[in-house]
Amino acid sequence: MVSVDFFTVPTIQLRVLYVFVILAHDRRRVLHFNVTEHPTAAWSAQQMVEAFPDATVPRYLVRDCDGIYGHDFTTRVDGLGIQQVPISAPGVRGRTAMRNGLLEVFAENA
Repeated sequence: MVSVDFFTVPTIQLRVLYVFVILAHDRRRVLHFNVTEHPTAAWSAQQMVEAFPDATVPRYLVRDCDGIYGHDFTTRVDGLGIQQVPISAPGVRGRTAMRNGLLEVFAENA
């Protein structure tokens, strides 16, 4: 099982960089990361392909319900044979606000 998420990093030039991280749950290790100024669903989908070459794909992918995981991302992940486990975002009506705890801790300490 792996988790994916974005966190932001402000630069000294007052720009914002978005860091995409894939974290393995078994050993709490970073499997893949990349940085961009303009994340898209297609870019995020490509990161999944680069992170899992050949037959190394995980069975489950935990992610939040952010809009960045659009059609391109979900289609590519489904094509890799990974079952997505979306967690609810804070403030969603009628749902408990679950957070991606492992990646939250990673982002706070990065």
